[in-house]
Amino acid sequence: MADCDKHAELLTSSDAMRVCRDALKPHFAGLKLALIDDRLQTLAETLESESAKVAKLEALKREHQSQERALRLSIAQSGGDRIAQIGDEIDRKQAEIKRRQSNAARYDKLRKQLALLQVSSAEDLLLHQQTCVQLREVEKDRGAALQNEWLELSTSFTLGNEEYKALSADIASLKSRRSNIDTQQIAIRTALCQALGLREESMPFAGELIEVRDSERDWEGAIERLMHNFGLSLLVPEAQYKDVAEWVDHTQLKGRLVYFSVRPPKQAELPSLHANALVRKIAIKPDSPFYSWLEQAVWQRFNVVCCTSQEQFRREPKAITRAGQSKGGERHEKDDRHRIDDRGRYVLGWSNAAKLDALQTKARVLEASLGRIGAQISEVQQAKNEVEARLSTLDKLEEFRDYSELDWPTLALEVARLEDELKQLKASSDVLETLTQRLSALETTLASTEKKLTDQRERRAKTEQKNSDTQALRLDTEKLLGDAATDPTTAARLTALQADLLVTQPPTALTIETCDTRRTRDARCAAKVHRRRSQPGQPPAGENHRRHAGL
Repeated sequence: MADCDKHAELLTSSDAMRVCRDALKPHFAGLKLALIDDRLQTLAETLESESAKVAKLEALKREHQSQERALRLSIAQSGGDRIAQIGDEIDRKQAEIKRRQSNAARYDKLRKQLALLQVSSAEDLLLHQQTCVQLREVEKDRGAALQNEWLELSTSFTLGNEEYKALSADIASLKSRRSNIDTQQIAIRTALCQALGLREESMPFAGELIEVRDSERDWEGAIERLMHNFGLSLLVPEAQYKDVAEWVDHTQLKGRLVYFSVRPPKQAELPSLHANALVRKIAIKPDSPFYSWLEQAVWQRFNVVCCTSQEQFRREPKAITRAGQSKGGERHEKDDRHRIDDRGRYVLGWSNAAKLDALQTKARVLEASLGRIGAQISEVQQAKNEVEARLSTLDKLEEFRDYSELDWPTLALEVARLEDELKQLKASSDVLETLTQRLSALETTLASTEKKLTDQRERRAKTEQKNSDTQALRLDTEKLLGDAATDPTTAARLTALQADLLVTQPPTALTIETCDTRRTRDARCAAKVHRRRSQPGQPPAGENHRRHAGL
């Protein structure tokens, strides 16, 4: 039965290998297509360079032919008109030299801004153009990254500035009063009292009448966190309760308000307290008319034990730790959305000096942070300006596509030659002899130029033929790839087989010419590796099959 299972496994593996073998053609077609694209790119660049050389030689040939015709005409005219012709030609070429020098100076200034090498030939100019294309992509990517960074910094600065403004408003509000209550809650109470004609002192917040004792400051953060919401509760005397309830119901508060209707408390015996009870660590403002009500409310709501160990915390039914974790029966809570020692959120106490100091310190830190972000924004903006300047320089460099517009030294040499010829004509008594010697030398130069042009055209034609053949090969490869696409599972299995082959045989570079050979060779090698791995110590599948047939 084990052999039967092994036999079934081998059949499945064999089918998978057969699928992989059938997928080798499209798989290698995809690899071959990438190699063909690389070769086409190289051929295109080579063809462009060779075409530029042909164009340069053709222009040179036309120039020599023009000079030859001019010399023959001068000889026909016995040399008398040649002197005047040379003078006109020198004037024309000198004007052209000035124009090309201006272009070259402008191009030199632009290429120095991008740290490009000096241009001395048409091939150098072509290389510069290709480099500019690459630099443009780099600068575009850099500009996009800088834009994203600028947006992030600007958003951080805006949010930080809004936070700073709100913090400054809180500081100004705290300086005008002694309460620690949030500015928004104070504004709601102010609007309420103004609407009903009441004094704000007649409706205090619970936090304005409760303070952590000086001897228990190490529990201040935990107590503030536990009593935060209660501290923001407004205490409304029973006489004003009706008016307050109606005003609140008909007013859009633009915030949250919790208030208690305070009635004269009934005399009740206060519950027994633990020695470490939270209520022993706080004090209620003794001269407040709400003292009795507030004392009973605090004892009823916050009769929890302040625990200094986890064992005690787990043992007590209602407890709190210094870290701010609280429990009431089975319910446990710890709210770390804000730091427990953040005095900017404290609401208890009838003096806000400590909270004011904390907020002022936070404002100074935030102001310094905004200064750093502002400096970073300035640096990023400067970098963005530099990128834009470089892109503008690249745009200007792309205007220069013909090297002849920059090549003034060649014209300068021609002017020097013409000036020498002019001197010889003026110094010689036999003008015709000088012109004849000049024509002979020019004919030799023209023959050499024509030979170079023929050779260069042949090289260009060979490159064009290679490009055409490669394009045809690409079409055939695309057809092979489109007829049978490799599914992802088979592609993954082929990749794994290829990794196995790299262990058993040295890697060799894959080329367009070796793709078909490598496909056949790798298929055989992969099959051998697969058989060795899938059948260690087992007889061939045929023998297993015959033995099962005998059973």
